[in-house]
Amino acid sequence: MNSASILFDHDKIAELIANEESRFGLQDQSQSLFPLIIRIPLNRFDILAWLNSNTSPLRFYWSNRDRTFEFGGTGDLLGGYNWREMTFAGRLDEVQSMLRKFDQDGTLRAFVGETFDSDMPLDDTWKGFPKQCIHLPEVSVITENGQTTALITILRNPTDDQNTNLRRITTLLNTLDGSASIQNCELELSGRIDSPCREDWQHAVESSMDAIATGQIDKVVLARRTDFQVKGGIEPIQLLSQFAGGAANCYRIMYAPNREAAFVSVSPERLFYCNGKLLSTEAVAGTIRRGESEIEDLALENRLRSNVKDRIEQSIVVEGITESLQPLCEKIEFSSSASVMKLARVQHLISEFRVILNDNATSGSALKALHPTAAVCGNPQQAARELLRKIESFSRGWYASAIGVIGADQCELAVGIRSAVIRNQSIGLFTGAGIVSQSDPEAEWQELEDKLHSILMSGNGLNA
Repeated sequence: MNSASILFDHDKIAELIANEESRFGLQDQSQSLFPLIIRIPLNRFDILAWLNSNTSPLRFYWSNRDRTFEFGGTGDLLGGYNWREMTFAGRLDEVQSMLRKFDQDGTLRAFVGETFDSDMPLDDTWKGFPKQCIHLPEVSVITENGQTTALITILRNPTDDQNTNLRRITTLLNTLDGSASIQNCELELSGRIDSPCREDWQHAVESSMDAIATGQIDKVVLARRTDFQVKGGIEPIQLLSQFAGGAANCYRIMYAPNREAAFVSVSPERLFYCNGKLLSTEAVAGTIRRGESEIEDLALENRLRSNVKDRIEQSIVVEGITESLQPLCEKIEFSSSASVMKLARVQHLISEFRVILNDNATSGSALKALHPTAAVCGNPQQAARELLRKIESFSRGWYASAIGVIGADQCELAVGIRSAVIRNQSIGLFTGAGIVSQSDPEAEWQELEDKLHSILMSGNGLNA
């Protein structure tokens, strides 16, 4: 890794601190704590390698699907922030308002997320994880449209002198140096345990279909956790790096709230992207595997397009998103017929939404309206969620979460699917399948197997 020479030029750093203070008129001693942001351009910087070698207990990483944006961070400036019992949507809007005030060039991002069901307790698998997070990093590295920038952010007290800030910033800058490349290795999995097992899965599908038949719900998405033991242990960044090799057109996400556990995801699904009054989202549902040849792949695509069960499942997601967004919109448009999203191992039906928000809508209100969507929960949302609380035997935690980044002007959240939780020498892989009136328990189990296979195959060297 080759970083800019400015990293250890104290005179230049002192000049940057003085310029930043002057820009905001921060010599006024009456001002309260405020963030001081130092931006430093970098060259040939491997964000994942840096995070892999970093000793911070809190690390996070997020990149968008087309790789035009990549973000890694450590530490949190908001750990002691007084949120005044705000809802999570309110906190999201609060931090965006803060960034608009202090980050005038819109570079700085906060890492944000909410579990699938924040009203449910987390089990031991998720020990150390919060139900919601907003982390404004002390150190972050962002690559956006080919330009990489390190951002060192501290909360500066007006009574601090420049030497104090210089020492704090230099200490944080030192964490950017000396990263080693990530080494691939064979990761051997053993001792597979499915929760629920195949028999219990069939009962869960049948119970769901009974609820559908009686009109309680139109659709519910059931999840499965598949646990393995990992010989020799595993590092989350190493796993994400190996997953990413076979995960084109997917978000890449890692959230490690401590050194004992981490959540990783290579998700194809966007929850929403919001830039000002413009919002885009999508309805993804229906799954079939990829073909071994172009002819087989096209035949499978046509089968997906014509399958009644998959079309109904996808239309329910479209309906759910439309109803959820309607109160927030001046205008909403979506594709009249679903197209096909092709991934490395599976393909899905997808309808894309383009929305103009009304003046009262915010990133927080969009999250509240959309999460969790019918693609990972069901429809109607509340009835489906209540059914899942009764049927599912494990805590989803950050599986199917809303997870992403927020800046002064933009917010983009992915849906945390195609994911795993890592703890010690174990890994839990999550998959899900949408249940509608036309579902068949055996076919739905096979869909879980196809999705599990797509995760395992995307991890080069990950063998079960």
